[in-house]
Amino acid sequence: MEKVKEATMPHQGENIRFFRTAKNIKQDAFAKEIGMTQSGVTKLERRKVIEDDLLMKSANILGVSIEVLKELDLQKTLDALGKNHITIEKIEHCSGFIDSTTNINNNPLEKLSELYERLLIAEKQLAKYEKEGKE
Repeated sequence: MEKVKEATMPHQGENIRFFRTAKNIKQDAFAKEIGMTQSGVTKLERRKVIEDDLLMKSANILGVSIEVLKELDLQKTLDALGKNHITIEKIEHCSGFIDSTTNINNNPLEKLSELYERLLIAEKQLAKYEKEGKE
């Protein structure tokens, strides 16, 4: 049962890599912040499941919630948005370009993170209401 759950859950290391590169944070700088080597960060970003303490440190450094790093399925989100025309690599490439050439205050990654967090809250509230309705 645990293997089935792990197979269907989002790739937490890819989520860390996605937000790190989108915020234009190099691996060596992230490594210093989190307290590991650059090669340790590479290994971390390859792991599908990461323990909560490392996820919390990563979330704090990246300015996102731990729920986003745990539960955001980037590929499913991108598939829904662009029917495979948008890839994680394209977004990472473009976000660095936008950050370095413009003064746009509306960061789409922050909006995505904010919307996902609001979705999680709404799902929790819905589950609470459904539970109360059954009692």
